[in-house]
Amino acid sequence: WLLQVALIGFVFPRVSWQAHLGGFLFGLMCGYALKRGRDTFWALAPFLAIGAVGAALAATHSSLHPG
Repeated sequence: WLLQVALIGFVFPRVSWQAHLGGFLFGLMCGYALKRGRDTFWALAPFLAIGAVGAALAATHSSLHPG
């Protein structure tokens, strides 16, 4: 899977590898929470959602994209 994302990044240079990496890491965290059980997932879900929104807002902040 990682090789596929890397190849897409080279073929289509406007595809953000950082976004794919972030999605992969977020998916790992959600998968881990689900593997621990439904109760654990629902206990962690608000923190995962807040973290995802915070990361998205930070990534789109204008100071990161001058010009």
